[in-house]
Amino acid sequence: MSGTTLKDKDFQTFLANDSVAARTRGVSPLVTKKINGYTWYTCSNSRFYYYAAEFAGRAYEIEIYYASDADGVTLEDTRSLLEKTLFFE
Repeated sequence: MSGTTLKDKDFQTFLANDSVAARTRGVSPLVTKKINGYTWYTCSNSRFYYYAAEFAGRAYEIEIYYASDADGVTLEDTRSLLEKTLFFE
């Protein structure tokens, strides 16, 4: 996973103006969520989940899109697995 260098912007400005969430219509407002001891910003709509965090001067964004359930694995299953394995080192 690589991140976007923030350069002259702070992370909140990035989230509000340049993030995938800021450019996507119809998503819920960003909320904070503690995942494995780190604060992530999340939002969603019926077919999309978004996660963003700042770490070591970089903004990290993760997008999960729903296409269809596969072999009984749902979007919620995928999201749960991501959150269990999401760590910065």
